Amino acid sequence: MYEEAGQKYAEALTLKPDHPQALNNWANALVSRAKAKQGAESGRLFESACRKYYEALRLKPDFHDALNNLSTALLNQASTEPAAEAERLRLRAREKSLLAEKIRPGSGAYNLACVEALDGNAAEAIRWLQTAQSTGKLLSRAIIAADRDFDRVRNDSGFVSFVESLPEN
Repeated sequence: MYEEAGQKYAEALTLKPDHPQALNNWANALVSRAKAKQGAESGRLFESACRKYYEALRLKPDFHDALNNLSTALLNQASTEPAAEAERLRLRAREKSLLAEKIRPGSGAYNLACVEALDGNAAEAIRWLQTAQSTGKLLSRAIIAADRDFDRVRNDSGFVSFVESLPEN
């Protein structure tokens, strides 16, 4: 399904090669494929997706959705890499999310919470989750429970209190 979607976006780009939304959507499809693969194939698909996001951003530098999606892709890729490479990818994800935040407050907040949680910084993870929530992101205990990025801070008392304040679903 995602491979077919990628082909459709490629076709659309032959008709209109300067279409950042099509590049962003194609990259999203590549990320979905990468998450279903392992090893070198997964890495190749993540890298291809990142190239599409960067091309979309070249065409539209203030495209906060592409910045946020690039950050998400980098975080997903980081989860498949050895520690040193994962740290490098998380730093890039943080950078892209901060850029998205400058363009549209709240757009990168959830990913910034994930980066902080992965780094073991519960207080900053909470702060960014609160920012996400205050700008309209719907959070719930179920969403946080399902996101493994929060595993490192999940037992922190402040984090537990914050999560308990969220609706169940």
